[in-house]
Amino acid sequence: MIEKNKHEYLYEVSSPQTKLEKVYERVNSTIGGIERIAVVLYDQQTDILKTYLSIDEGENPLMFYETTLKETPGLRTLMQNMSSRTIHDMTVFAKGKGVHTQKIAKKGYKSSYTFPMFRLGVFYGFIFFNSMKKNNFAEQNIEYLEMMSQLISDFVYIDLTTIKTMVAAFRSANTYVHYKDPETGEHLERMSKYSRLIAMELARKGKVNYTDRDIEYIYLFSPLHDLGKIAIPDQILRKPGPLSEDEWDIMKTHTTEGKKILLELIKTFDLKISVEIEMIFHIVELHHEMLDGSGYPHGLSGDEVPMVTRIITISDIFDALTTERPYKEAWSNDKAFATLREMAKNKLDSDCLAILEENRHEVEAIQKMHFKPGQINVM
Repeated sequence: MIEKNKHEYLYEVSSPQTKLEKVYERVNSTIGGIERIAVVLYDQQTDILKTYLSIDEGENPLMFYETTLKETPGLRTLMQNMSSRTIHDMTVFAKGKGVHTQKIAKKGYKSSYTFPMFRLGVFYGFIFFNSMKKNNFAEQNIEYLEMMSQLISDFVYIDLTTIKTMVAAFRSANTYVHYKDPETGEHLERMSKYSRLIAMELARKGKVNYTDRDIEYIYLFSPLHDLGKIAIPDQILRKPGPLSEDEWDIMKTHTTEGKKILLELIKTFDLKISVEIEMIFHIVELHHEMLDGSGYPHGLSGDEVPMVTRIITISDIFDALTTERPYKEAWSNDKAFATLREMAKNKLDSDCLAILEENRHEVEAIQKMHFKPGQINVM
C-alpha cells in the first residue's frame, strides 16, 4: 500500500496523464536522462498491445500504435517470466524486424527499462522508460525504478477499474436492450472497432486532438449508443416492416431516453468522471445528429456536432447497411460506401468516411472476425 504522505504530488491531481507527468518529473529529478515514459495495455481477447498513456520530450514514436504480444517475443518472455528488463545499449536492436523496435531506434533512444504490469497474477500491460543515453539505467537505480513503476501500475489500474466499473454499470442496463432489439452483440463489436479505427486514424492525421486514452474510451463507450432503446415498446422496436410516422416519433425518443437512463445510473453509482461522462452523453444522446441539421433530437449542425458523435454515427450506419435486418438484406461494402459518399456531401463527416474507405482491408478483417461465414459480401 503506497502511503499518501510519500507521494502527495500524485493525489493532488486526477488525470492519469497528469499523474504520469508528475512521475516523469520526479524520476528525472532523481535519476535524470529520461526522455520517455509510456504505458501500454494488453487486451487478452485480441492479444493486442496498445499505447494508453505516454510522455515524450519530442514526438512520440509509438503514439496511436498497436501490435500483438505474439509479434514481440522479447516482451512475451517478460510477461511469461513476470520479470522486468534493462537494456543498456539499444543500438543492437536497431536492425530488429519489429516495427516498434525500428521506431524506437530511429528516434535515437539508447537504453531502456521495461516493467510488466500484473494484478492478482493477471498481466495487463507494460511500462517503458527510455533514455537517449547508453547505460542510463544503473543497477543502483533499478530498485527506485521498480518502485515508481509499481506506482504507475497502481494508478493506471485504479483508472482502468473505475472506467470498467462505470462501463459495466451502463452495459448492465444495455444488456436489456439486446433482449428486446434484434441487433446482435456482433453489431456492437463491429461498430466499436470501426469507431476505434476512425478515431485512431483521425488522431494520426492530426485532425483531432485525441490521446491514446481518448481512443480507448471511444472503443469502450461506443457500444452504449442505443442504451435508450430499453424505453421503446417491443411492438415498435421489433417491428419487421417500416414504422409509421407516429411509431417513428416514438423510436426517435431513444436518444433522450438514453440520456435519462445515464443520469439515473450516474446518480445511483455516484459517478464523478466529468470528461468521460460527457463523452458518453455525446455518444448516447447525439448519435443521430447530422451535419446539415436534419438529425435528432436537437437538430444540431456543423461544428455543433461533436467529433465523437460523427465517428459513432458513421460506424453505426455503415454496419447497419452491411448487416441483414428483418426488413432488409445485407448490402455489399461497395453499395454501402456509395450511399455513405452521398450522405457525406451534407450529413456525415467526410473525413470519417475517407478513413473507412482508405482502410478497407481492416474493415473487412473486422467483418470476417464478427460475421458468420456467408453473412458478408465485401464487393
